[in-house]
Amino acid sequence: MSIPPAPYRELPAGAKLVKAFNNINDQHIPALARPAGAADRVLS
Repeated sequence: MSIPPAPYRELPAGAKLVKAFNNINDQHIPALARPAGAADRVLS
């Protein structure tokens, strides 16, 4: 089993790496729109 090259190996010691996924496409935006402060709001 080989280990793929990782870009985080070049970060300074103590740096934090965050990986995020965005699975909201342009058709989802109108369907998921909620007012600011709504408990079920998923968009920033």
